[in-house]
Amino acid sequence: MLASIQQGLGGVGTAIDALSEQYPVLYSYVSMDYFQKSIFDAVEHLQVARRLYNSNVSLYNQKLVMFPYSIIAGIHGMSKADFYQVEENKKEYKVNFD
Repeated sequence: MLASIQQGLGGVGTAIDALSEQYPVLYSYVSMDYFQKSIFDAVEHLQVARRLYNSNVSLYNQKLVMFPYSIIAGIHGMSKADFYQVEENKKEYKVNFD
């Protein structure tokens, strides 16, 4: 879910700036400013969530190699978790206001 939200909001800020350059009247409205701030806040929250997730993955992976956790992890078939990384193609997102 985090990945799909990240994909949807990844390039929205850039698209908004490009749109505002094409339509200067649109930029003057307060709603446009509010929309830009909302997108920025959403992106910030996603970055915080990604850092928290990666921090927890790091702690989990460290515990897997420590005694006695390594024995318990081996018995239950637990393996290292992957860190969350945004794919480059998901950072590009176009907003269409048509």
